[in-house]
Amino acid sequence: MSAISGSFNRGNDTGRFSTPVAINSNVTTYGSVGAVKGVMLGMVTPLPSQISKDTIDGSPNAPCLSIDVPSYWRFRWVVKAGIRSVYILANQNSTGSLNRPSMIVKSNPNIGLANDVVGTAADGAGWIPIGPLSFTSLGSDVVWVELWNNNYVLQTPALFDHIITS
Repeated sequence: MSAISGSFNRGNDTGRFSTPVAINSNVTTYGSVGAVKGVMLGMVTPLPSQISKDTIDGSPNAPCLSIDVPSYWRFRWVVKAGIRSVYILANQNSTGSLNRPSMIVKSNPNIGLANDVVGTAADGAGWIPIGPLSFTSLGSDVVWVELWNNNYVLQTPALFDHIITS
């Protein structure tokens, strides 16, 4: 089993991740954008205003993906049959909060994934891992992966970087 690793800074240029511009759009063309290079975007357009590239922070280096308000950003992950895992680093200035950044791999009955797989960053300062979130895929398809800023109390940005899949 090989792991695919990429910082949002440099990415891995494999095209293994994709996201449509809108939920109902058809993805026919691909490109990559700065902070999310390696995560492919359909029909490249600016990110929504609450989702941005943070050029100051990142792990291991800047930039990283910033979700500035309580909301989420999602992408499609192409998976093949077998045991699959996804891992990401999250950073939010919300030590002591119960509303930490999270990642959700959404269910997909086409590959035998009956329920969402959810992981939340532990309390702490700095870059905290979420995952690995693992599941067994019974076939080839895509799954949605959502990155969440859950901090409704302090409303501080949640930063995400260094995604690893296997």
